[in-house]
Amino acid sequence: MMRTKQKLKENTKESKYYIVFVITILFVGYALSGPSSVRSNYISFFLFLVWCFVASITDSMALIKILNKKIILVFLMYEIFFFFTTLLSLDFHYTIKLFFESFILFSPIIIFQYFIGINQNKLLKKLLYVSGSFWIFFTLRAIIFLNQNPSAARILASNQNAYENALIGGGYSLAYGSAILGIYIFDLAINKSISNKKNRRFSLVIVLIFAVFIIKVQSTITIIAFFIGIVASLILSKLDLVKLNKSKKILLKRISVIICLIIFSFIFVINYTNIGLFIINQTSDQDSALKIRAIEIGEKMAYGEEANYMDARINIPLKSLKVFLKNPLVGIGYLTGYDYLIEKQLGLGNHGEWADALGTMGLLGGIPYLLIYIYGVKIERKYSKQRVSPAWIITLVLMGLFNPFKTFQSHFALFFMISAIGYLMSNREN
Repeated sequence: MMRTKQKLKENTKESKYYIVFVITILFVGYALSGPSSVRSNYISFFLFLVWCFVASITDSMALIKILNKKIILVFLMYEIFFFFTTLLSLDFHYTIKLFFESFILFSPIIIFQYFIGINQNKLLKKLLYVSGSFWIFFTLRAIIFLNQNPSAARILASNQNAYENALIGGGYSLAYGSAILGIYIFDLAINKSISNKKNRRFSLVIVLIFAVFIIKVQSTITIIAFFIGIVASLILSKLDLVKLNKSKKILLKRISVIICLIIFSFIFVINYTNIGLFIINQTSDQDSALKIRAIEIGEKMAYGEEANYMDARINIPLKSLKVFLKNPLVGIGYLTGYDYLIEKQLGLGNHGEWADALGTMGLLGGIPYLLIYIYGVKIERKYSKQRVSPAWIITLVLMGLFNPFKTFQSHFALFFMISAIGYLMSNREN
């Protein structure tokens, strides 16, 4: 009788948040799809504003409490800096537009903190499943679309309205998120954090789908970062067989990963040309889009085409750091209204998230901005209690060094899905 009353009480409390839950699904589903129409930003703004309103009237204290979280505080510091520096070079209307766009990009932080604040783990779990289903659906849709339009992701990167209503997660944007999420799921599966054998197999199928998608997108750095993450995860999973106490095991894992990556990088660099020749020899008689892309990479590695591809990519973040050293306090974003093309003309690399943040916002805006990501990683580490290896973090750092990363999809993977999985694993044991 007591159990029935308690269960009824829990169900009643859960039903209080159903409207918030439904609006969250609508907003997340729409934003993950990567809508590319002119009015899509306004629809995203509207859905998120509705979410904020309903969340506040449903449980205002839960929203107020998240203001004490470190990740929210540094996010607000960044937003305040971004708003006032944008206002220096743009009119108020356009400043508000950019401000809300930035808020949308980081909204997964607020959504996750709200749902753990209301202490509704069942709803959080349902939201995770629904979001995961959306993610897989858009990934499969993107694979089909990229088969028909092999260069679509690159075209969308320069013109987001090129394929109206393609709904493939923005191409690169979904690939960035799929890379870190795929490594995280892979690690859970091979380390048997997922106890059910069927679920582990299903998880590996999802990782395979992500791998195919990432290759189809043709982002070289994302492909390399993803497979380095897979290798790191496999190495770390083997170290779990070493019977050491917990603190020594964690230390050994970290040292071993660093050593392995140094050795791997050294071997890669000294055999750079030979690897390129090997790729060309293995794929020269093929005519598929993937093989052609492999030949292009091989030629760049072997013959230094396009001003030596790897050197060029390494130099891109270095350009941003040079801009930062010239403008260390506030960067150059306030001069340009954070316009991509103007920033590039002023010397910014604009293709490495971490260095670009310092170049555009200096120390005053760059440090809070980078701390958002650091705290995002720390939240997962706190909840997973080191049961998941840092392999996904290696992939995240590598992508941020040589790729843009500030997209809704990549943020949703980092700040919501990965954090929610870690949180739910932690609460499953308590």
